Amino acid sequence: MKRFAEIVIEKRLFFLIGIILITLFFLYQAIFKLEIKTIFNDLLPKNHEYVNLHNEIRDKFGGANQVLIMLQMRDKEDGGEYKDVFNYETLETVKNITEDLLDFHAVDRNKIFSLYSRRAREIKVTSSGMEFPYIMFPNIPKTQEELDKLRLKIFASPVCYPLLVDFSTKKTLIMVDFFEEDIDYKISYKEFRALRKKYENENIIVAIAGEPMHLGYVDSYVKDILKILAYTIIAMLIMFFIYFRSKRGMLLPIVAAGVSAIWGLGFLSLLGFNLDPLVLVFPFLISAMAASHSVQVVKRYKEEALKLGDNKAACKSTIEHLFVPGFAGIITDASGIIIIALVPIPILQKICLSCSFWAFATVIIAMILVPIMISYMPIKSAKEGSGILDKLLKATGRWVCSWGKYPVIIIATILLVWGSFYSNDIQIGSALPGSEVLWPWHRYNVDSFRVTFGMPLLNPLLVIMQGEETQSIGTNTAAIRDAVEFSRYMQRTPGGPRGPRVMFVLSCLGQIPGRNRGMRDGDPNQEFLPTVDSELKLLYKHIVFASAPGSMDKFIDNDEKTLNIIIYCRDKTTETIQIVMDRIDYYIRNISPFGKRSTDVKRVGFDKFVYWIDGFFREQREPIPEKPAVEGMPVVHYRLAGGAVGVQAGINEALQLYQIWTFILAILTVLILCAIIFKSFFAGVIITAPLIVANVLTFAFLAFSKPALALTTATLPVSAVGIGLGVDYGIYLVSRIIEEYDIHGNLDDAISIALGTTGKAIVYVATTLVCGIVFWFLSKMMFQAMMGLLLAIILLLNMLGALLIIPAAISLVKPKFIVGRKK
Repeated sequence: MKRFAEIVIEKRLFFLIGIILITLFFLYQAIFKLEIKTIFNDLLPKNHEYVNLHNEIRDKFGGANQVLIMLQMRDKEDGGEYKDVFNYETLETVKNITEDLLDFHAVDRNKIFSLYSRRAREIKVTSSGMEFPYIMFPNIPKTQEELDKLRLKIFASPVCYPLLVDFSTKKTLIMVDFFEEDIDYKISYKEFRALRKKYENENIIVAIAGEPMHLGYVDSYVKDILKILAYTIIAMLIMFFIYFRSKRGMLLPIVAAGVSAIWGLGFLSLLGFNLDPLVLVFPFLISAMAASHSVQVVKRYKEEALKLGDNKAACKSTIEHLFVPGFAGIITDASGIIIIALVPIPILQKICLSCSFWAFATVIIAMILVPIMISYMPIKSAKEGSGILDKLLKATGRWVCSWGKYPVIIIATILLVWGSFYSNDIQIGSALPGSEVLWPWHRYNVDSFRVTFGMPLLNPLLVIMQGEETQSIGTNTAAIRDAVEFSRYMQRTPGGPRGPRVMFVLSCLGQIPGRNRGMRDGDPNQEFLPTVDSELKLLYKHIVFASAPGSMDKFIDNDEKTLNIIIYCRDKTTETIQIVMDRIDYYIRNISPFGKRSTDVKRVGFDKFVYWIDGFFREQREPIPEKPAVEGMPVVHYRLAGGAVGVQAGINEALQLYQIWTFILAILTVLILCAIIFKSFFAGVIITAPLIVANVLTFAFLAFSKPALALTTATLPVSAVGIGLGVDYGIYLVSRIIEEYDIHGNLDDAISIALGTTGKAIVYVATTLVCGIVFWFLSKMMFQAMMGLLLAIILLLNMLGALLIIPAAISLVKPKFIVGRKK
């Protein structure tokens, strides 16, 4: 390394120009080509049967991008004038919004549904047959008599009441869906904000909820996040200045982090990837790694400058001593991060692949660029080891090397066992109605609560009954009866303390009993499912082909091969999803004569390994069998699951399966690499032990912090980044202990000196990052604030683990890779 260090410093201008040119290239890519946006499909696990079904049926029956607009009458004490929705102003607002939605970006016009839409019709049975006049289109009632007639029409319509007008008659709903491939959440968010501003007044509250509005809010806070990151950088500058008492000590780590960010974001753009606002914090963490390594370089330079008295010689010595442990730390950082790319969620794969390159780039930035910049500055050396922190760290080293190692090891073991016990209780997915990313009092969550508890159609779960040939549903009376029975069974899903889990179950078949009654002069005794197959087929055909144009599009396809049963859940919380999915599974397994089609997912590689391991260690039920076809009927089967709830169920399952295995693989990778670097398996164990303790305690914190913080797509990579930051501390500290032992020949002295030098840099990095992260609590997103708290805990635990557990283990065991090596 001595020869390499000499080449770098002697040819420093060549290296500096090369790095500047690369930085300018990546800066151009980052500024002009990088897109900061959310692609909904990137948030979904690939090759999952629920997601495959969602992608297959979203254009046919609607996807997870439905938006609900609820008009709610204000109470009189809030300044409102109207008691219910049956007034001209409200109905005109429904009309205007319905017409405005036709011009929205990427809107699916066929899926706009309101009292004014052409799909809202009443059913009349006359002597000449069935008639389907519009509920309200095209004229809005103005007189009280007309309003009263409209009220009676809506009360008599099972579609409009309580689907479009709630039981209290104080709320009315407008439903709209979007084309998933075309939607731009920035545009849709602005359009909905303008819509609410236009129509909300002293009489009407306009509540808007749905994934496009949710992701639009997140996207709108990008500038806010960047502002908070600016505050974070300023706080870090102040902390570095306090610690180093010099401009170079203050600026160089930040410059390194900035160059690292430019390289990483430029590479992300070069690959054609977008940067999702939900993982915008992840690039900051990778840049923090560059700052961490740079602090080690600046700290070591001060020692070498004091000792050698020559600027260039000090820079060469710094590269010579730190390049190998720095390179080793960066390799382990990148390896731990790239493990997350094994999770089959595109957003994680994109960000982790680019961040792995980002981590590798830190070798050039921290180990070459920073020493080169220092070499152009005038020499400045200050006396080291005389401050309070130096004395405290050296005293800690002496305490750990005497009797302190025993309580450190014992306490760490107790915390590991305790944390392991509680970390199994991590909340997977959302634990609260609304958005877990935004604060509970945020307007979006307030609107979501209004819609969820007023007109609960925000969380659809789509269950498909599918045949193998044309008219498989229409000619299969057994399937029709089973679908009706399934709907009734799901409607009776047991509730909980906060109310029922299933609010409504809708399908085109639910109208059969009512049609049967209507065909028999409205006799209430005839409101049932016909027992004669020919009558049942007749009523089915009558519903599908004699209904208002477009009204059956979301329930059955044109070939009558696919029937859509929509289960509207109360919310998308993990508990609700689990209860509803278990009930569906029980019905198909034990009650229905029709089975669930075997999954067409072909798992390969790590995906196959994870599912095999999970099935081996976890007690699981047998797959739902493909039951034989009902005799004389076309073959049909159930398929799960689409809609917002079905998609969330797939995400939850992927997170639950992968979170533990990615952590295990990341730890194993770090252990193996550290063992190779130090040529000792025990060295790998010593360095990874505090990482395991820190992460297990972090998982326990996640368990205790629910429902505020849960394991989601955005929080999953935090563990890998925490491992990366923590292993840097361990590698630098162990390398310094070896170096000092070679000089002094006494292990206790080596540990004490290493804590006073490298340990000091570890404290600088950890405390500086924590002080910067404090500003994340100013974020308008609860997710950012809670992530800040989570990261602060990880950083502090990694710091304490490196400063206490590693020295204690080395002092206790006296490993041969330190005391038994040849000098």
